[in-house]
Amino acid sequence: IADEVRKGASLLVNVSNLSWFHDASINRQLLAAAVFRAVENGRYLVLSTNTGVSAVITPSGLVTSMSVAGQRGVLLNTIQFLYGKTPFSRMWWL
Repeated sequence: IADEVRKGASLLVNVSNLSWFHDASINRQLLAAAVFRAVENGRYLVLSTNTGVSAVITPSGLVTSMSVAGQRGVLLNTIQFLYGKTPFSRMWWL
């Protein structure tokens, strides 16, 4: 992901098929990983899943909207396309 941010990605989108998971803990784990990716890269992250939690996450790690796992829904939110680099996206190998 950091490589794509260095190449100019201004928004992160994670589309995941969670239909083969039958354990609800995967939703918490995937959401936590998405929050981490948003913060380390300084980008908004849109997490979209088919059966799990979908969310919009700010670059500071705040989940601004979230769906309920297993229920259909639509999330409406305002995001910004960002272009700055974080220390992680500059020096990901450290």
